[in-house]
Amino acid sequence: MKLQIRQAKKIDFEKIYQVFSQEYRKKPYNEKWDKKNGLRFVNNYSKIAKIFVAISDGKLIGAIIFRIKPDNKGFLLIVEELAVNIKFQGKGIGRKLMELAENYGLINGCHSVRLLTHNQSHAVKFYEKLNYEKAKDIIYFSKKIK
Repeated sequence: MKLQIRQAKKIDFEKIYQVFSQEYRKKPYNEKWDKKNGLRFVNNYSKIAKIFVAISDGKLIGAIIFRIKPDNKGFLLIVEELAVNIKFQGKGIGRKLMELAENYGLINGCHSVRLLTHNQSHAVKFYEKLNYEKAKDIIYFSKKIK
């Protein structure tokens, strides 16, 4: 499998939405994504973050979205989203996308990488293999606003 990783183009947005939609339909997320909202999701991120895609044999099979955020120590790289087509998981594609993000952070003066994932997601083991540690002192809060 020949893998190419490159920055996303607008023509990739529908395939990016499809990769994320496939991932988030599964347990533990069970989210329903429609095309309109999925495309809006990718388009909105394209304005505030970097999006890179993994291409194999001309097919988009994975994507990562990340951004740089200032903090009191300098800058953090925040991985907003990462997904690889289920048929290609376990082949090192997610690792390569994460390495790209980490290198981007290093080049741009970031002192660390942060990300969120569901505590029952299969991604937990993936991030642990990449030497990410679970935060011991952070609580994630959420509130719906009307």
